[in-house]
Amino acid sequence: MKTLDQAWEALKGLDWGADVAPLAAIDQAIAQAHGNEAATVELEEKLLGMLSTASAAGRDFICRRLVSVGSARSVAALAGMLPAAETSHLARLALESMGSPEAIAALRTAAAAATGLQKIGLLGSLAKLKDAASVAMLAAATKDADAQVSHAAVWCLGQIGGADAVAALTSVAPSDDATKMAVADAMLLCADRFLAEGNNAGARDLYKKFTGEAQPKHVRLAANKGVLSTVRR
Repeated sequence: MKTLDQAWEALKGLDWGADVAPLAAIDQAIAQAHGNEAATVELEEKLLGMLSTASAAGRDFICRRLVSVGSARSVAALAGMLPAAETSHLARLALESMGSPEAIAALRTAAAAATGLQKIGLLGSLAKLKDAASVAMLAAATKDADAQVSHAAVWCLGQIGGADAVAALTSVAPSDDATKMAVADAMLLCADRFLAEGNNAGARDLYKKFTGEAQPKHVRLAANKGVLSTVRR
């Protein structure tokens, strides 16, 4: 087993395809630090100190370890990585794992300024974290000129759920079948969320909006199944 100092040295020169066995001491140190705040902070600070000068492979390694030891101290450095295509997904991985108010705020700020695929990824992170405070931004994003972004925003509203998300989805005026389908699927997700939370009346009312013959078959079947679920409870 390499010593921890040797592992840090190996991390400095890490490249894609290289043997990661010399880095095992870092993973062992992280495992041993569990429950030891001082040791965890020391490891986090060491990783953060190497982040700005690390290779692409090194950044990947560091961000994946910050999933385990990252805290509010890591947010600023990770937030700085969110706008760049080559590092955005790594920063999101670590920030999602934290799920702290600071981490979510960083994701929200970056999403508001992002475009294209970066914006889609950031909105997805906020949806994964069920960030209700992002609903207004997502509602605006449903009108984005980029169809991929607007459809992603619709999906994210369905993932977050809640009355505000339903209101935002209701305001979407689908101009094509793909958008209409996306809204219907998102609304059904919201209804499912209502049902899981015990709001049978809200779930039933929402399901019923999609039981008509004008709806695609899979939407109609899901909605009718949902209505039955509210009756059985």
